[in-house]
Amino acid sequence: MFQNQGGIQNNVIPEKFTASFDLRLALSVNFAEFENTIKQWCAEAGSGVTYEFEQKDLYVPPTKVDNSNPYWVAFKEALDKM
Repeated sequence: MFQNQGGIQNNVIPEKFTASFDLRLALSVNFAEFENTIKQWCAEAGSGVTYEFEQKDLYVPPTKVDNSNPYWVAFKEALDKM
């Protein structure tokens, strides 16, 4: 969690509370199952508990760490010289 808003002091339950999370899932995680888990958590938490995605990339391929990636080649060459 990197951002939250709500309440006026520690011992008062706020009328409204928001929290933001930066989630980066492993490639092996099924996104639909993950989102269903979030939906279930919100339902279990009670009415009025919702979520939304600010950005939703269903699949981002992993960075190639071979000679087809010029950035990897430059990085590896720099490390090999150390």
